[in-house]
Amino acid sequence: MFGSMDCETNKPGTVLIPTRFVWPYEGRRVLLSGYFTRWQDQMPMSPMDGCPTAFQVIYNLTPGYHQVNTSS
Repeated sequence: MFGSMDCETNKPGTVLIPTRFVWPYEGRRVLLSGYFTRWQDQMPMSPMDGCPTAFQVIYNLTPGYHQVNTSS
């Protein structure tokens, strides 16, 4: 499970919610980025068990609204 790079996670007592992102389409390598990675870091997504054409990653997010981008 990946940690969060959101600036607010450095505060003591910050609540993080494990959030699963799924890319249900084919791809050789699928990456996730978003506001929570400052749009810079790209998190690799792994093939899902039993469905090798779908990818997933679990990322700890602070509560609230987040924008994401996936690419393959």
